Amino acid sequence: WLEIIALFLIVIAGILLRFDDLGEWRRTLETEAFFKNQPIHTTADAWFYLGLAQDLLADNYEPIDEKRGVPDSPPRKWPPPLLSVLIAIIAKITGISLAWAGAVMPALLGPLLAIPLYFLGRFYGGTIAGLSAALLSVLSPFYILRSNIGHLDTDCGIITLTLMVTLFFMYFGIEKTKKRYLYFSAAMVTYLFFLWWWDQASNVVTLLSLLPLVIALVLFYRPPRKEGLIFYGFLSSTLLVLLFVSGFDLPLQIIQKSWQQLLYVAKDASGDFPNIGITISEQSQADLNNIINDITGLQIPADRGPLIEAVYSLPFFSALAGLALLAWRRPAHALFLAPLFAVACLSFYANRFIVFLIPVVALGLGLLLQELWNRLQRYSPLHLVVIILALSFCTVTLFRHNDKITIFPSIPSRVVAGMDLAGRDTPSNGVIWASWDHGYAINFYARRATVNDGSVHGGERTVYNEMPLAIDSERLAANFMHFYVIRGMQGIHLLRQTMGNDTSKTMQLIKNVLRVGPQQGRTVIAQAHLQAKGPYRSLDDWLQFFFPPEHRPVYLFLDEKWPLAAYWWYWFGTWDSEKREGRHPLVKTFSNLEQQDNWLTGDKGLRINLETGEVTAEKFRARLSGLSSISDASPYEKRYPWPGNVFFGMIPSKGYGLLMDSNFSNSVFSKLFIRQQYDKRYFRPVALNQPAYQLWEVTGDIY
Repeated sequence: WLEIIALFLIVIAGILLRFDDLGEWRRTLETEAFFKNQPIHTTADAWFYLGLAQDLLADNYEPIDEKRGVPDSPPRKWPPPLLSVLIAIIAKITGISLAWAGAVMPALLGPLLAIPLYFLGRFYGGTIAGLSAALLSVLSPFYILRSNIGHLDTDCGIITLTLMVTLFFMYFGIEKTKKRYLYFSAAMVTYLFFLWWWDQASNVVTLLSLLPLVIALVLFYRPPRKEGLIFYGFLSSTLLVLLFVSGFDLPLQIIQKSWQQLLYVAKDASGDFPNIGITISEQSQADLNNIINDITGLQIPADRGPLIEAVYSLPFFSALAGLALLAWRRPAHALFLAPLFAVACLSFYANRFIVFLIPVVALGLGLLLQELWNRLQRYSPLHLVVIILALSFCTVTLFRHNDKITIFPSIPSRVVAGMDLAGRDTPSNGVIWASWDHGYAINFYARRATVNDGSVHGGERTVYNEMPLAIDSERLAANFMHFYVIRGMQGIHLLRQTMGNDTSKTMQLIKNVLRVGPQQGRTVIAQAHLQAKGPYRSLDDWLQFFFPPEHRPVYLFLDEKWPLAAYWWYWFGTWDSEKREGRHPLVKTFSNLEQQDNWLTGDKGLRINLETGEVTAEKFRARLSGLSSISDASPYEKRYPWPGNVFFGMIPSKGYGLLMDSNFSNSVFSKLFIRQQYDKRYFRPVALNQPAYQLWEVTGDIY
C-alpha cells in the first residue's frame, strides 16, 4: 500500500507540474496564449488532431482530406487517430471546448509513464529502483516539454505504450503457468492500441512491440509439447492471415519504411530536393551536453573544467553504469530493453528521440540507487539516508530547472487572429498559401485549404511552397501559385517526364513560361518542343496546362514568423536541383525603433545614420543601398547614391524593422511584407496588420 500511495503521488506531482505553465500564461501572456478565451497550443501538430476531432464531432470525417496538401489531398486514416477520437469524446461528454480538451490531455496522460516504468524497475531491481525510475522520468525536463499542457501530440503516450507492451511480453516469457497467455493477450491488445495511437509510424510500433515477443519466444517460452503446438499453431495461422490480407511483402515494407525514416532522421539529402528534416527543430542534432541537460536538468557551465564537467555528467553516466550492471547480471532479461535502447540511441541524430532515452536513463539511475540500498542495508539507517539524499538532490534539481522554464504557445494570439479573419474574409473554396508549419493551424482556425503542412511537407513540396516568395517577380509568383493549386506535384511530374526527367530543366521551363504570361509563353513553349503527354498534345493544350482554365481562389498569408525563419524557407525557395543547393539570406529583425534627427536606433545595438546610410548592429557594420518605410499614408523608399548590399525596411508605427541583403529585399516576400512595392495586378491586400500578419488575394494570368 505504501508503494501504491508513493506511485500515486508521483503521478499527481507530474500532472501538477505540467499544469504549472497555465498560471504563467494567465499572469503574463493573456494576450499571447489565449484566443477568444481558448488556449493556443504549443506544438503545430496539435491543430491536426484538433481539426480531425472537429470533423468527427460534425460528422464530417470524409475519406479524403480536401483541405490539406492541395491539390494532391491525402487520404484520411481509418479508423481516425485515437488521439482525435479521445478529444472528440471528452468534448462531447463534458461539454468543454476542443481546445481545452486537447490542452489538458497531454498533461494528464504524460505522467502515466510512471506506472509501467515502476513495474519494470521493480522487476529488474526492487522497490527503490521502480519508484526512483518512475519519479525521475516523470520530472525529466524534456519529457515535461513533450507532455506539457498544450503540447497535444502522440509523444505523451508513446513511451508509456512502448514500456507496457515490453512489460507484458516479458511477463509472458518468464511466467510458467497458463497465466502467461493473459499477459500475451494484454500485450497484443496494447500493441493494437499502440498502432492506433501512433498510426503515422506503424512500422516503428511493430518493431518496438514485436521484438520483445521474439525475445520472449526464443529465450524464455518453454511450454509442454501439446501446449506449445497449440500456441505456435495459433500464432502461425494469425501471421499467415495477416500476410494474406496485407501482402506477403509486409515484412519487407516494414523494413523499407523504417529505413526511409532513418534516412530522414539522419538528414540524408539524396535526390533532387533537400531533406526537410534539417530545418525542423525537433529533428536537430543534439550533443551530449544538451542531452544531459534535457534529461537531468543539469546545465553544464560554458567555462567548465574537466572536474566540473564530470560532476554535472555524473547522473547520466551513473545511469549507464546501472544499465551495464543489469546487462552483466541478467543479460537475457535485459534484452527486452534492447529495442527501446536502439531507438533511444537515435537521440544523437534527432533530439525528438530523447523522449525514448528518458526512461532508459531513469531506469539506470533507479537500478544504481537500488544497488546502493542493498549494499548499505547492513548499515541501517545509513542506507535510508543515502537514498533520501540522492533522490532529494535529483528531485530538487529537476523541480528548479522546470520552474525556470515556461513553454509558450507556438503561435501568438495576434497571428491566430489573422487566421480567424482569413476564415471570415475568404470564400469557402479558397486556398490559403502559407508556410508548412502553419498548415494545420489554418485548417483549424480558418477552415480553409492549404498546400503544405507537417505531414506532407517533403523536400520537393516545400521547395514549391517557398519558391514564389523567394523570387523577384510578382507575376511569376502569382501564376505559379495558381498553376500549382490546380496542377500540383502530379502536373509537375507529368511535365518532367516530357523533359527527360530533368528536374532542373523542368523548373526552368515552368518559371520561364509563368514569368511572361500566356501570350509570350506560347513562344517559350514552342521553343521547348514539348512532346504530347496525356491530354496535352497541342500548343494550346500546353498553354492550358500552364494557365489552367479551372480556377480556385488563392490567398497568401504572411506573418511575423517568416522573417525569423527566413534562413531556411528562403534556402528552399532558391533551391537549385542541379547544384543541390540554395541561398541562405542575411535577415535580421529589430524592434523598439526610435528616430531622433538623422539617427534611427533600436534593440540589438541598432544605429542607422539616415543621411549617410551607415548601419551598425551588434557586430554588424555596413552601408545601406536603400531604406523603406510603411506609413499610414503611402510606402516611402529612399535610395542611397552608392553601391551596397544591405537594405532596411521598417514600420515606424510598430517600431519594427528588417535588415536584409539586396537579393532578399527584392524578393516577393519583401515587396509585400515590409516594402509594399508590388505589382497590383497580381496581389491585392485583404488585411494588413504587419508585422503580426498580412492576407493577400492572389490573381494570376488567364489563358
